[in-house]
Amino acid sequence: MLFFMFSTESFPSWAKALLILLMMLWFVVLSVYQVEVDSGVESALLPCKTISVLLPWKTTVCLPEDVKVEWRNSLNWKVHVYQNGSDQPEEQDRFYRGRTEMTRNLLKPGDLSLTLKYPTDEDIRTFTCTVYNREGNILMKKQVELRVRGQFKVLMGNNQRWKYIIYHHSTGP
Repeated sequence: MLFFMFSTESFPSWAKALLILLMMLWFVVLSVYQVEVDSGVESALLPCKTISVLLPWKTTVCLPEDVKVEWRNSLNWKVHVYQNGSDQPEEQDRFYRGRTEMTRNLLKPGDLSLTLKYPTDEDIRTFTCTVYNREGNILMKKQVELRVRGQFKVLMGNNQRWKYIIYHHSTGP
């Protein structure tokens, strides 16, 4: 039979503080933000605001001019790409082309939000906003879950005939 001897010392206070700080950082950085909208609304805003964490060394979050901001959905489709100071619609998946807008001034601290126009049940996904530097390294990443509630038209095939079915759909309480 093996016996283990444990120290009667409590967990060091610096380690507790570090653990709490890491848990808070984990919650802030990796939490998924949820957005819920009604079907048929003109647009849905997917927020992605940069977060500054105040540590003993103070700084502000300003993005370099040559960053690439890329929004993707959970199917890994490119929803929106912003690079070299402008949108890159040719890089978007055609499903999202003409349906997205981003804030224009990305260089000041703050707002990387994406506006998704005319959300439908096809948009019920988790969206990921990733910011890359010139070398392609990830500077920051944020996820946003979009829920769309309301009525949708579903196209169903039946023996070479198509019919529309309208049903009510709610993804949340």
